[in-house]
Amino acid sequence: MTPFAAALAGHGFAVELVEYRRVGGGGGWPATAEDVDAALTHLGGPPHVLLGHSAGGQLALWAAARRERAADRVIGVGAVADLARAHDLRLGDDAVAAFLGGHAEVAARLPEADPMRLLPRVPVELVHGTADLDVPVELSRRYASDWGARLHLLPGAGHFAPFHPHRPPFGVLLDMIRRV
Repeated sequence: MTPFAAALAGHGFAVELVEYRRVGGGGGWPATAEDVDAALTHLGGPPHVLLGHSAGGQLALWAAARRERAADRVIGVGAVADLARAHDLRLGDDAVAAFLGGHAEVAARLPEADPMRLLPRVPVELVHGTADLDVPVELSRRYASDWGARLHLLPGAGHFAPFHPHRPPFGVLLDMIRRV
């Protein structure tokens, strides 16, 4: 994400890259969400845009629902916007079960972790490549349909395309960020 952040900074944006503990590194539910909360608290006032990619997109959408003012707007890029469906599809070698503490914990933890079950408190936009092989576009379509989020499809784009500063999907994402 460093080249992406540098490109945004080059366009005049103040950028903070927030990292969180991941599964296998002390993360998982709820530790990873606590890291997101702590980072947003540390930033002071809410950012204009809270942007997350893939699993980070799930966390950004979670923050959009759980925090009074997570940001002025949240953008999920290739977001795992529907944890239950991602679990059913066994995405990322059962990443959802690992994140939520194992298969036995999934049903109990989905209500507090799954963006599909949490009404967002701020406007949400989703960006998803139609050729994303890591996170099916179906997850973003379902979230947009249920919660009224604006969905921007990137024809032929893969999972990481919007973060490459010299590719057209980056321009789409940059334009979205500029609209704040």
